[in-house]
Amino acid sequence: MDLYPSSQGDLKFQMRVGLRDEELLLENIDIAAEDYARLIRNLILKRLVEVSP
Repeated sequence: MDLYPSSQGDLKFQMRVGLRDEELLLENIDIAAEDYARLIRNLILKRLVEVSP
């Protein structure tokens, strides 16, 4: 798998991996998505606590 910058500045994946590598990549993406969802939820909850009367 190769990474290269796109015109928008983010990284695009150029896939040249086997099935097992692809499974691990998808698993890591799932874990990252859960982490981001938890982070966003916590930030929203923190903000709600700050502004609640």
